[in-house]
Amino acid sequence: MAVFDALWLQVWWPWLLVWFAEACLVVAAVAIGLRHWRRARVPATSTGHGVSFYLDEDFVLRLYRQFGGKYRAALTQEVEERISEGDETAVSAEVAPVKIGRKGSNSSEVFRRYVEDNDAITVIGMIIDVLDGADDIIYVDLRKRDVVSNRALAKTLDIEDEAAPAWVRPRELGSFVSLRGRFRLVDKDADTATFQAPLGESADEVLVRCAVVGLSGVTVPSAEFPARCLGQVQEWNSDSRTLTVHPIAIFR
Repeated sequence: MAVFDALWLQVWWPWLLVWFAEACLVVAAVAIGLRHWRRARVPATSTGHGVSFYLDEDFVLRLYRQFGGKYRAALTQEVEERISEGDETAVSAEVAPVKIGRKGSNSSEVFRRYVEDNDAITVIGMIIDVLDGADDIIYVDLRKRDVVSNRALAKTLDIEDEAAPAWVRPRELGSFVSLRGRFRLVDKDADTATFQAPLGESADEVLVRCAVVGLSGVTVPSAEFPARCLGQVQEWNSDSRTLTVHPIAIFR
């Protein structure tokens, strides 16, 4: 029997290698297909914002480190998937989580390096995906004074989705908002650039204060320009009728 086994292996081992390689290719194809399927399920709102005009990288890092386990876990998974997708090796046992652990680096350091090494539109697209997945972004059209009735709005107002009103008072907006409107520069010094956008035809307005460092390499328009701002609501001043928003990113 041993002789038979040796002869069998001598004849068939090249074909065994071919079959093994084919099996690996099938596994890789399935993995790639699953990744593309997951990407196809991402809501359209996460990719239709335009060209990145401003990004607060420090806030992105704070969002990861301080704003709750749901963001940290989701962002870590996004980074691991994107690092894995960028690996040219089709089949490897060294997937991203294993690499991170074996190198002795913590996930926070890996995330920071990912933010620093990648362009703004790639990183902020990932942030939008995660915030959207957590139902934490309220979408507002400032020009029409219109708000999208989604789960984030219903959660903020503590109501059922179908009962969401067509317009919400500025002071009722949730933590994270995506504001589409026409912005103009109203003040700028060495550290801060402040943009203002009206809320429809009313006297209400939105103020967005950007760190100048986040505008590095960007020509700030001198006239009014259309943009979308993803930010965190700071406060509503009823006397000046002004909603102050801390911008995470601005797109044109």
